[in-house]
Amino acid sequence: MELVLSKACHRAAVRILTLPNTHPLYRITSTARRRPPRKHLAPLDHTLATRELSIEKEDQDPADYKVFSDGSGLDEGIGAAAVIYRRGISQPIGHLKAYLGPPTMHNTYEVEVVGGILATWLTQITPGTDFKAVSLYIDNQSTIQASTNPKATSGQHLVLAFIQAADNTKAKLMIRWISSHSDIKGNEHTDKLGKEAAEGKTSPHEQLPPTLGEALPASASATKQEHLAHLKRKWKATWRKSPRHRRFTQIDNTFPFSKFREQQNELTRRQASLLIQVRNGHFPLNSYLHRIGKSEMKHCRKCRAEPGEETPVKTVNHFIFECDAYSQERISLTRATGRDNLNLKDIMLKTKTMKALTKFIHRTGRLNTDEQPAIGR
Repeated sequence: MELVLSKACHRAAVRILTLPNTHPLYRITSTARRRPPRKHLAPLDHTLATRELSIEKEDQDPADYKVFSDGSGLDEGIGAAAVIYRRGISQPIGHLKAYLGPPTMHNTYEVEVVGGILATWLTQITPGTDFKAVSLYIDNQSTIQASTNPKATSGQHLVLAFIQAADNTKAKLMIRWISSHSDIKGNEHTDKLGKEAAEGKTSPHEQLPPTLGEALPASASATKQEHLAHLKRKWKATWRKSPRHRRFTQIDNTFPFSKFREQQNELTRRQASLLIQVRNGHFPLNSYLHRIGKSEMKHCRKCRAEPGEETPVKTVNHFIFECDAYSQERISLTRATGRDNLNLKDIMLKTKTMKALTKFIHRTGRLNTDEQPAIGR
């Protein structure tokens, strides 16, 4: 995900930096690129910030103390951690870890904010930090932006607690962004501790900030996500119990059929309509029309049975792959799919073969026969 966001920021930066000098944003952008503000970064400054620049700034940071915070989410839980370093000392002088709970009750956004709360608390309880320059490094820009402009969103109580904790510290605190997984010692160490916290390995209760002294209320966002996941599981279970499931798996067993829905974007409306009718069996053939009371017979009128045999039922499979009346039209379909793939399951795998199937249906003139007008009468 971080690479996708990096790509979006890079595209935005390139678009802004290539504006003509007559554009109103040209001068603002040029100034922001040359002289980024020391604090209160605007969205434009965050966009122009790069991984390399954040690493370089951290390396040149003259702060007396550096604190790194991070959050981690695993299948078993959500946890946050913070580590503090003193200038001139390569090993951390303190750390805190906090386990929030299962991912069904909390999300990664909350845990990043909790990491900030741990970092500010760690700054307050570490001797010697009063009135000293302290840089708090967070690898989540949303947390930094929320600390300067809180909104009525899920987890806002934690954001407000983070802001209050930052305001109450006696240190000269500066919140900075650092790129994640940047091979910076403090960032990597915090990431490791965050994973331990997500496994339930937390610091002693008495060392944690008062805000985290009691169990945090469940996140509204995480609760909604869990409910949505529950509905999807229930949806899948209901589908498997459906009488249509067994028949439909012969055509497509990739429920909920996301790939077919994507392929529809490459089809015309008429093509998509035809294929949906073919897939669900609601196609104007005698077998279906007879079932809904719109045809007196379910057998194929174009096929003749051998003596002692019954005329084949006109199903979708019979119409497309077996009926002798359409053998000539079927040649082009066979060429498009190949003889070994002449079945609905293989045809529905590719947009090319699905289009070939719709062409076959049109060539047969099947939709213009006397059976079609019976629908709706």
